[in-house]
Amino acid sequence: MLCFRLNEVNLIQHVVESIPVSQVNIVCQGLANVYIRKLLAFLASELERTRHVEFYLCWCETLLLEHGPSLKVQSSSMMALLRTLQKSITKRREDLSKLYVLHF
Repeated sequence: MLCFRLNEVNLIQHVVESIPVSQVNIVCQGLANVYIRKLLAFLASELERTRHVEFYLCWCETLLLEHGPSLKVQSSSMMALLRTLQKSITKRREDLSKLYVLHF
């Protein structure tokens, strides 16, 4: 939470990537609503350039499953952020599917 207050992207990336996949669920459960938007924005931007695609998708899935009901209540303010996240995931999927086709 402190890294979000500092708003340092490199620090946020270091903290997120140092959390083991087995602990992502616990972290998402304990995350305050104030930080959900910031984490989703970070995940959306990081998905565009990271090589840890599966790791970040795990974060997205866990966060959305855990906080989905509260996000529905704020749906109007969250729609732009969710569209950005969807766009990042779709672009990454298209990039990976091109690599798959080229490989075979």
